[in-house]
Amino acid sequence: VPEKLTAKIQKNKKDFASVVLNFDFKVSEGGVDIENDRVSVSSTIYFEGMEIKVNKAAYNAATGDVEGSFVFKNDGKLILSEKISGNGKVYIESERWTAKKINVELDIMGLMQIKGSCPDANSIYNITENSDPDSMEEWDATVEKINKLFDLSVYFDGGDVKQAQLILEPRVHSYDWDTWYDVEVAIEFNDGSRYLLEEYFNEDNFSGTVGEAESFAEKYERLFEK
Repeated sequence: VPEKLTAKIQKNKKDFASVVLNFDFKVSEGGVDIENDRVSVSSTIYFEGMEIKVNKAAYNAATGDVEGSFVFKNDGKLILSEKISGNGKVYIESERWTAKKINVELDIMGLMQIKGSCPDANSIYNITENSDPDSMEEWDATVEKINKLFDLSVYFDGGDVKQAQLILEPRVHSYDWDTWYDVEVAIEFNDGSRYLLEEYFNEDNFSGTVGEAESFAEKYERLFEK
């Protein structure tokens, strides 16, 4: 695997599309050892004004550190940025990654930022795996335990004052032949008001943002049609 790989497509002597990949890795002499090796990848993908930059996607098996971050822009304007870091361990015998602390940072078009962490993600996994509710009351209690294990705060317009938080809302689906329990994500504001995300972020409340997203999609749809 090369340390760097670059590919470009030009149109009228200008870069129309390009891909740049950077690799930094350490693997065992006898082959890849997912319990001890490390790998880090960064890349930049450009296509007619659209840029996706993966600043880092890395995993160090020896320490359990994981990190991933990227920025998505269109004509220089931020569409989405995300950074996730954490610590865990891959176990070959059980074929699973045991996650400890996870940190999350998300920025949507500079309009809304989500920041938070989960001190022990493995506890959430254990709770959900061992949960077998027989009633909505039991499922409510289980989801309440999960909500206490993470914090995802919501900010607006790049401000540093917390405006809301993301939480899980318990749900039950009952049919003649089966009943199952799941969750939906909700946003709870400082005044106590709470809305499901899919109900709050609708076309009526955010018509300008939806229109901008549709124009962005139509731009590249027309480009591909050509």
